Amino acid sequence: MRPAVPHPEVTSDSSSLDSNSATASSDLEKIERRRAQNRTRQLRYLQKKRQYENDLMASVATLQTEMQRLQQYLHQIQSTESNSSFCPALPNWTGSVSTNILQTAQSFVRCFRSGFSPTEQAPWLPCVSTDQEQVRFVQRLIHPDVRHGELDGQNAFLEQWRRYTTFFGSLTLVPSSFELLSHGDEPESGCRVELTMSLDLISATFRNVFPHLRQPQYAGLHNRLMNQQIHVPMTLLLQSDDEDRVVRYDQSLDLVEALRPVLGSYEDVAVVLQDAHISSCGHIRSDVSSVQCDARLALSFVLNVD
Repeated sequence: MRPAVPHPEVTSDSSSLDSNSATASSDLEKIERRRAQNRTRQLRYLQKKRQYENDLMASVATLQTEMQRLQQYLHQIQSTESNSSFCPALPNWTGSVSTNILQTAQSFVRCFRSGFSPTEQAPWLPCVSTDQEQVRFVQRLIHPDVRHGELDGQNAFLEQWRRYTTFFGSLTLVPSSFELLSHGDEPESGCRVELTMSLDLISATFRNVFPHLRQPQYAGLHNRLMNQQIHVPMTLLLQSDDEDRVVRYDQSLDLVEALRPVLGSYEDVAVVLQDAHISSCGHIRSDVSSVQCDARLALSFVLNVD
């Protein structure tokens, strides 16, 4: 007896079912992959959205802080203008100098509130003409061998103020406090002044203070800083001698705090300050090789700021 031969139609139907099943399985896998891809895209979108919202909130907080600070500066300026005793007029130079260190500090802020723009060539002291207010102040109340940071002498003192005035678009000093300091048995031999120095960043700033930012690789930082105004927290320590002349003048400028709101990150601040023509005590120098950069500006420091 011969074995039964499968019917051709039955074999064809079975193959068709297997093919349809494989096709359906492949379609399901594709659908699952698309769903997984969609979920991944949605997750990335949500993450970017949250990051954007966080960045936006941080920018708003920074702007609010700057607004409060500027309002405080405006209030201080208005108070200074309305209160003549806050920054008294310079003493009458025809008599002996009898002002104490506090009056000297107040007079200094008033004299240099907009910097120093001499009309004659350096050196300015000694000179016959004393028509300029800043020169008169230095001649009468600054010791000829005054020590200020890495420099000494009246002309070096004035030169630093000339550079700040010339290398920036504008300069404005706004004091916030004057504090007498005791030194041994002389309760009024020193004074600490807390103030803010507002500076406009212009082309001359990048030629003389931040020349490295003119290189192509720093074009982004250069463009972000150009024509910006920064507000530099500043501390002055003045020490006088028995004749009420300033024999030591130490300044401290917090350029990190001034640049951080404009640049948004300490990494960018480090790039700007690392090769700047400015010393750790705020002296503007003519070449990088002679400048001792503040070690706190190193990238290893700013990346570990709390």
